Amino acid sequence: EYFGSNSSDIPYSVKRQRAFYKISNVWNERVAEMILAVSKAPFDETEVLTKKDKYDIYEHQLETASPEALIVKMCDRLHNLRTLSHRPKSKQTEVITETLNEYMPIFKGAYNTYPTETEYLIAAMNNAMQNLSVTL
Repeated sequence: EYFGSNSSDIPYSVKRQRAFYKISNVWNERVAEMILAVSKAPFDETEVLTKKDKYDIYEHQLETASPEALIVKMCDRLHNLRTLSHRPKSKQTEVITETLNEYMPIFKGAYNTYPTETEYLIAAMNNAMQNLSVTL
Protein backbone atom coordinates (compact mmCIF):
# COMPACT_ATOMS: atom_id res chain seq x y z
CA GLU A 1 0.00 0.00 0.00
CA TYR A 2 1.38 3.39 -0.96
CA PHE A 3 0.00 5.12 2.11
CA GLY A 4 2.21 2.96 4.31
CA SER A 5 1.10 1.58 7.62
CA ASN A 6 -2.48 1.75 8.79
CA SER A 7 -1.29 3.82 11.73
CA SER A 8 -3.86 6.52 12.34
CA ASP A 9 -1.46 8.79 14.21
CA ILE A 10 0.20 9.91 10.96
CA PRO A 11 -1.79 12.71 9.25
CA TYR A 12 -3.12 12.06 5.76
CA SER A 13 -1.11 14.96 4.31
CA VAL A 14 2.12 13.32 5.50
CA LYS A 15 1.04 9.91 4.19
CA ARG A 16 0.15 11.54 0.87
CA GLN A 17 3.59 13.18 0.58
CA ARG A 18 5.28 9.86 1.34
CA ALA A 19 3.11 8.04 -1.19
CA PHE A 20 3.87 10.68 -3.82
CA TYR A 21 7.59 10.22 -3.22
CA LYS A 22 7.37 6.40 -3.40
CA ILE A 23 5.24 6.37 -6.55
CA SER A 24 7.29 9.02 -8.35
CA ASN A 25 10.46 7.06 -7.66
CA VAL A 26 8.98 3.98 -9.31
CA TRP A 27 7.27 5.79 -12.20
CA ASN A 28 7.24 9.60 -12.30
CA GLU A 29 5.50 12.62 -10.75
CA ARG A 30 2.73 12.72 -13.37
CA VAL A 31 1.77 9.11 -12.65
CA ALA A 32 2.00 9.74 -8.90
CA GLU A 33 -0.44 12.66 -9.16
CA MET A 34 -2.87 10.58 -11.22
CA ILE A 35 -2.78 7.67 -8.75
CA LEU A 36 -3.24 9.91 -5.73
CA ALA A 37 -6.05 11.85 -7.42
CA VAL A 38 -8.13 8.67 -7.67
CA SER A 39 -7.15 7.24 -4.26
CA LYS A 40 -9.31 7.71 -1.20
CA ALA A 41 -7.70 9.11 1.91
CA PRO A 42 -7.17 6.72 4.81
CA PHE A 43 -8.62 7.68 8.19
CA ASP A 44 -6.23 9.34 10.62
CA GLU A 45 -6.49 11.12 13.95
CA THR A 46 -6.12 14.71 12.69
CA GLU A 47 -7.29 15.33 9.11
CA VAL A 48 -9.61 12.47 8.13
CA LEU A 49 -11.82 11.70 11.10
CA THR A 50 -15.19 10.95 9.50
CA LYS A 51 -16.63 9.46 6.32
CA LYS A 52 -17.62 13.00 5.34
CA ASP A 53 -14.00 14.17 5.69
CA LYS A 54 -12.90 11.23 3.55
CA TYR A 55 -15.53 11.97 0.90
CA ASP A 56 -14.81 15.73 0.85
CA ILE A 57 -11.09 15.15 0.33
CA TYR A 58 -11.75 12.58 -2.39
CA GLU A 59 -14.25 14.83 -4.17
CA HIS A 60 -11.76 17.74 -4.09
CA GLN A 61 -9.01 15.50 -5.48
CA LEU A 62 -11.24 14.45 -8.38
CA GLU A 63 -12.44 17.99 -9.07
CA THR A 64 -8.82 19.16 -9.36
CA ALA A 65 -7.51 16.03 -11.08
CA SER A 66 -5.93 16.00 -14.50
CA PRO A 67 -8.07 14.89 -17.44
CA GLU A 68 -5.93 11.73 -17.62
CA ALA A 69 -6.71 10.89 -14.00
CA LEU A 70 -10.42 11.40 -14.70
CA ILE A 71 -10.20 8.97 -17.62
CA VAL A 72 -8.60 6.42 -15.27
CA LYS A 73 -11.40 6.97 -12.74
CA MET A 74 -14.06 6.67 -15.44
CA CYS A 75 -12.62 3.30 -16.48
CA ASP A 76 -12.63 2.19 -12.85
CA ARG A 77 -16.22 3.32 -12.38
CA LEU A 78 -17.30 1.59 -15.58
CA HIS A 79 -15.74 -1.64 -14.34
CA ASN A 80 -17.52 -1.22 -10.99
CA LEU A 81 -20.85 -0.73 -12.75
CA ARG A 82 -20.34 -3.71 -15.04
CA THR A 83 -19.55 -6.01 -12.11
CA LEU A 84 -22.32 -4.80 -9.82
CA SER A 85 -25.08 -7.22 -10.80
CA HIS A 86 -24.17 -9.76 -8.12
CA ARG A 87 -24.51 -7.18 -5.35
CA PRO A 88 -27.76 -6.51 -3.45
CA LYS A 89 -30.28 -4.26 -5.21
CA SER A 90 -29.82 -1.61 -2.51
CA LYS A 91 -26.09 -1.43 -3.29
CA GLN A 92 -26.81 -1.24 -7.02
CA THR A 93 -29.18 1.67 -6.44
CA GLU A 94 -26.64 3.41 -4.20
CA VAL A 95 -23.83 3.11 -6.79
CA ILE A 96 -26.06 4.23 -9.67
CA THR A 97 -27.25 7.27 -7.70
CA GLU A 98 -23.71 8.14 -6.66
CA THR A 99 -22.48 7.78 -10.25
CA LEU A 100 -25.20 10.03 -11.66
CA ASN A 101 -25.22 12.70 -8.97
CA GLU A 102 -21.63 12.88 -7.83
CA TYR A 103 -19.28 11.43 -10.44
CA MET A 104 -20.84 12.34 -13.78
CA PRO A 105 -20.52 16.12 -13.25
CA ILE A 106 -16.85 15.66 -12.32
CA PHE A 107 -16.16 13.31 -15.25
CA LYS A 108 -17.25 15.99 -17.69
CA GLY A 109 -14.02 17.81 -16.70
CA ALA A 110 -12.11 15.48 -19.03
CA TYR A 111 -14.22 16.43 -22.05
CA ASN A 112 -12.20 19.40 -23.34
CA THR A 113 -9.01 17.34 -23.52
CA TYR A 114 -10.49 13.93 -24.38
CA PRO A 115 -13.93 14.47 -25.93
CA THR A 116 -14.13 11.14 -27.78
CA GLU A 117 -12.94 9.09 -24.82
CA THR A 118 -15.15 10.97 -22.37
CA GLU A 119 -18.25 10.53 -24.54
CA TYR A 120 -17.49 6.84 -25.02
CA LEU A 121 -16.96 6.17 -21.31
CA ILE A 122 -20.01 8.17 -20.23
CA ALA A 123 -22.16 6.33 -22.78
CA ALA A 124 -20.76 2.98 -21.60
CA MET A 125 -21.48 3.89 -17.96
CA ASN A 126 -25.03 4.98 -18.87
CA ASN A 127 -25.52 1.69 -20.70
CA ALA A 128 -24.21 -0.30 -17.72
CA MET A 129 -26.54 1.61 -15.38
CA GLN A 130 -29.48 1.05 -17.72
CA ASN A 131 -28.74 -2.68 -17.79
CA LEU A 132 -28.77 -2.70 -13.98
CA SER A 133 -31.89 -0.53 -13.78
CA VAL A 134 -33.82 -3.03 -15.87
CA THR A 135 -33.37 -5.56 -13.07
CA LEU A 136 -33.98 -3.15 -10.16
